[in-house]
Amino acid sequence: MHFKNPLVGGAADRRRAATGVLSAALLAAGLLVPSAGAVPNPATATAPGAGTAAAGGATLANGDRVERVPGRAGAFRVTGRNGERPGSYGYLSTPGRVEIRPVGGKAPLATTTLATDTTAVTAPASSAPARAAYAATAAQKVKIDLVNADHWGPSIHVWNRSTWTYYDVAEEQWDDWGTVSLPPGDYVTVGLYSNWGLPSHFLAKTFTVGSTAQTVLLDAKTSKETRIAVDDTTAARSSAEISYTLPNGSSTGFVGGWGEKVYVNPIALPGLKLNLHEVLEKAGSTGNLPSPYRYDLVHRFTGGVPATPVAQVLKANLATTQTSLRAQDGNSVGWLDSYADMGLNIGGMFIGSPVGVPSKITEYVTPGIAFQRALTYGSTHRLDLKPRTLAQGTHPVEIVGAAPFTPRVRYNSTYQGGTFRFSESALHSDAAGNLGKDDAASLQFRIRTGGTTLATSPVQDSGTWQADVPTGHPTYTVRVSATRHGAQSRLSSRVWTDWTMTGAALNAQSGLPVTDPAYKVTGLDWRNQAGTDPVTVSATLKPRRAGTTATLTSLEFSTDNGVTWTAPALTASGATGSASFTVPADASFVSLRTTGTDSSGGTVSQTVIRAFAGPAAATGERVGDTRISDVVVNDGHPYAPDLSPDATVKVRFTVTDPAGVAAAGAYFHHGTYDRPDGVVPQYWNAACTPATATTATCTAQVAVRPVDELGRNSLAGLWSVTAWAHSKDGSGRVLVTKAGTADLRRTTTISPDWPPMSLPKGSTYTLKPQLRVLSWISGKNLVLPDATVRLEWKKAGSSTWTTVATAKTGTDGRVSFPRTATEDGQLRLRYDGAAGLALADTGAYTIDVY
Repeated sequence: MHFKNPLVGGAADRRRAATGVLSAALLAAGLLVPSAGAVPNPATATAPGAGTAAAGGATLANGDRVERVPGRAGAFRVTGRNGERPGSYGYLSTPGRVEIRPVGGKAPLATTTLATDTTAVTAPASSAPARAAYAATAAQKVKIDLVNADHWGPSIHVWNRSTWTYYDVAEEQWDDWGTVSLPPGDYVTVGLYSNWGLPSHFLAKTFTVGSTAQTVLLDAKTSKETRIAVDDTTAARSSAEISYTLPNGSSTGFVGGWGEKVYVNPIALPGLKLNLHEVLEKAGSTGNLPSPYRYDLVHRFTGGVPATPVAQVLKANLATTQTSLRAQDGNSVGWLDSYADMGLNIGGMFIGSPVGVPSKITEYVTPGIAFQRALTYGSTHRLDLKPRTLAQGTHPVEIVGAAPFTPRVRYNSTYQGGTFRFSESALHSDAAGNLGKDDAASLQFRIRTGGTTLATSPVQDSGTWQADVPTGHPTYTVRVSATRHGAQSRLSSRVWTDWTMTGAALNAQSGLPVTDPAYKVTGLDWRNQAGTDPVTVSATLKPRRAGTTATLTSLEFSTDNGVTWTAPALTASGATGSASFTVPADASFVSLRTTGTDSSGGTVSQTVIRAFAGPAAATGERVGDTRISDVVVNDGHPYAPDLSPDATVKVRFTVTDPAGVAAAGAYFHHGTYDRPDGVVPQYWNAACTPATATTATCTAQVAVRPVDELGRNSLAGLWSVTAWAHSKDGSGRVLVTKAGTADLRRTTTISPDWPPMSLPKGSTYTLKPQLRVLSWISGKNLVLPDATVRLEWKKAGSSTWTTVATAKTGTDGRVSFPRTATEDGQLRLRYDGAAGLALADTGAYTIDVY
């Protein structure tokens, strides 16, 4: 079966949830090698040495990145380019390597291979994905072909059923078949077929090779939908991971299925397992119309695939809990991901669903399964939640995202022989200890002794840095600072920690002799906002070195972003202390500052700007001389996004600062900034072009996909633009909450119902066009009633269009225009649009009267 007319162009993958993790024993060494055809990142294109590649990661063929998962040895996470959600993936884990390949796109993309030894897997001079030749020399050519379905760019795998040796298949990337040379024996093949806009097929079949060549047919007609069905008719799939595990531990899987169907075929094979992990939510839910509940379900079929590969689940047999997701002051959109540990050699992938923040969602979970979880605010701030295994029954509420967001220890930084090695990768963790980091934040390290600066890092987005400093000084002071960029980073916008440590303590052990403050604030609501009642701030100092004790010496708060400070009455004992105070009614934010000492002779001082929200409405921010002006969206015109995965609108603005512009960006909110009823997040920073040394023209691309980002028809119309910018020297920053206006409209279309182009003079005909409008909830075109449609006529030889009839659409979206053919000319139908609705025009249709 041959592929016809590929839809090449635009994004090659759907940008919904899947934060991928490729893990466990097969990735112990962690060597990544991009395959032929992959898009290299110039910053990380150099081939790394053994055991080092994971730190830098690799760029996949669709621009997404595969990188090490902090805290999980040999594990990797797929992250979307520019902060977007990653797409769909197929993967393979077999002894010696792991492969990951973007699927579900409009064109086939190359595979990236992750080797598990110290020998790089090199790409052959071919457009086919790079694979190593682990199998023995073979004898017969076998073609594996898909029939009764239209796909291209397959991923096909073959194993010998006696030895479980893996054999590489050469796939025809613009068709649906592949070939492999095999010695006589018994085999099993698994083929993954996933293309844009089509149901996915994940088919397996056993076959035997004798003394002649043969063709093995994977028949889509024999396949059936696989899923986990719950006794809740309102629930629908948000995302899924579906994988096969073979008797030798090899795995091949598919991550995606964002609401679409995935088909498998019945097969009986001892030791073969079909693994399902699905997240279900209320049908029709979107980021701006979040589901009130979430199912996180796991099932495994053993011995192959049954005739009916649907697992029936009763809600009453699940674990039930509620998860309270706290916001960072305002309303926004997040993503809750999970990874089910089913004991696979390959760790599998995170899958998830959109969630509103703040919100309290009811979760129904397969009992007895260990889940890793992550909550992402917007597109860049990710909290890695504590692992969870729940028994059947009801469990207490879990609070996620309690302020303030401050540094916690994931890996300890070290000092040895005059070299500081910093690893501070959890700088925006929540008060419950869920480790997190805002990937859009700017970080900087500084080392001083006395009044002398010994070393300063560049401003960077990484939490790692190394510096050599002179030895022998009695004390060293290290500052670690993090500044969050973007209009959505309302809390903990700036955090810096100053550690002073003695030279003697540094030389005693490699881990730094430093202490970290941890906070808990009671009296905040689910937006982390204080009310009229007093709040209580508790601080605890936690030394990193065992045997060290700490003493809390002060705790202060500020309501003017750290310009002035107030010291409330502190009740302290050793490392712990608390203070209660009433936040002034006119305060929008509250900042915190703590100090302490430890028994090794060190001190700590930590400042958290905008640690939590105050009672007053949230406002913008302006520090220094940074200014934003001349904000224009879509060149001043309304914008009607279609269903393209690349639906973005352009925002242009000017930024000025005496020191120059370091970064800028924009996003949209609907309603008030303080309490919006809709948010379109910022996925990537604006591109800024300097006009002068102090002025830059910036262009931001804001993704406004109707279902993914917008999600509710009531949000069509005017949105506010929030824009931000930072200066190059760090002294200036500005956030303007209503910098401009975006007019976002629902797309409308007219189905014209034209008559024949040639008509006899005097003949009559009736046009019955239908007007439809795109639903931002379902992505379907719905009839648009009670809307005025115009019929216009242009006489042959004339350049003037004249309105000859108008009518309002009925409940079916149709109008009726009776006409008589009198002369040559052209017709067109027009709808002028309305608030939140785009205009529609059929274009000209020529009538020839004879």
